[in-house]
Amino acid sequence: AEAIAEHLNGKKKLENYNQKMKGLRKELELHWKIHKYFTTLTDADVNHLFAKLKKANIEKMLAEEGNMDFPSQFVPKLIWNPRLLAFFPEALKFWRS
Repeated sequence: AEAIAEHLNGKKKLENYNQKMKGLRKELELHWKIHKYFTTLTDADVNHLFAKLKKANIEKMLAEEGNMDFPSQFVPKLIWNPRLLAFFPEALKFWRS
């Protein structure tokens, strides 16, 4: 909103919009990637995935740090968690989606 208001008031070029949105765009792109991945899964796939996450004791970490508004804050913690090595094939599917 700030970049658009500055542009409309004739103070700055609209190119500032891209710069100001850079961080948020990164979050939105990762959120979309997560959404896109989950929509490819069947209900059975989701149930199986969450059962594996529960078995790996990831539930608590997701409850505490799993803020979908800022997925870049918790996705790396999931990826580098040694308890999730069994999820490597799923991670490859996710990054390719």
